[in-house]
Amino acid sequence: MTPRTLMVSACSNVYFDDWMDMLDSVEALGLRESFDCGLIDLGLTPEQVERVAARGVRRVQGEWLFEPPRDKRELHYIGFGGKPFLPVYFPGYEMYLWMDADTWAQTPEFWHRVRDGALRDGASFPYEVDADYEPVAWHLYRWLAGNTWLGTGRIGTALRVARAPITNHGIFAMRGDNPLWAEWQQLMAQMVGRAQKIVAFDQLSLAVLLFERRRPWDGPEATYNWCCQRAIPAWDPARGLFVTPGPSHRVIHALHLTNFTRGRMLTLRRTDGTPFEGNLHPAGGLMDRALRPGAAGPAVAPSAAPAHALAD
Repeated sequence: MTPRTLMVSACSNVYFDDWMDMLDSVEALGLRESFDCGLIDLGLTPEQVERVAARGVRRVQGEWLFEPPRDKRELHYIGFGGKPFLPVYFPGYEMYLWMDADTWAQTPEFWHRVRDGALRDGASFPYEVDADYEPVAWHLYRWLAGNTWLGTGRIGTALRVARAPITNHGIFAMRGDNPLWAEWQQLMAQMVGRAQKIVAFDQLSLAVLLFERRRPWDGPEATYNWCCQRAIPAWDPARGLFVTPGPSHRVIHALHLTNFTRGRMLTLRRTDGTPFEGNLHPAGGLMDRALRPGAAGPAVAPSAAPAHALAD
């Protein structure tokens, strides 16, 4: 039996349309009955607040639950500091599913996989490691090591975290009774206080807990939180889905529109290698049909394609 679950995210007015896309994608897959929905408000407009309420989403006002850096007290920075505090913002749930506002789901398996992993191991954080990803640039390893050292003061810890497989908590699930919540809250507050930096220290503190202190967790493959700037997905017209760009063309269960892949038209490729102009938002793979009259659309009948993929 699935425990009482909250799917939660956070956004300001800047990311509101992306968050709405994410919510639409979850609803189109028939998953809204699997969990309640919550949102941490990081600066929405009054009109946006009304739209959140109309969707039946629980909204709480973002607030700092630990001392932030002196020059990073703006509300939107809670987006980098709020994830460890989900049971504080929304108490009483047995399971928490987090989705960044710039993610969206293609298949219901994204939820089933992270839920099952969290039920078994207490927490489920997809890897940001895949054979189809571009290699990690050397300066990222330097950044990981340098900032972990700033936050912990331990060079050995910093080097081990920098060498560990990267996880990305843009999508994750964790049981409400997991003691990792309290450890994460405490360690992140300590690291932020020491380094006086906030950006990505939620992820760095989590990496210390997972790879240095070796807390139990489950690691789904990257297709459950595909970081699109690491490898632009391909479009499979036969399945009406975005897939991995390598020859295996595995289904991507959830897309994360990181970096330059959010809100832009891109040169995408179909699985046969032919290019077209589109984007990676829901329905983006069908943009070639709209922008290039006569271009081949999905080979499946419209009723067989995912509902969110057909919303023009």
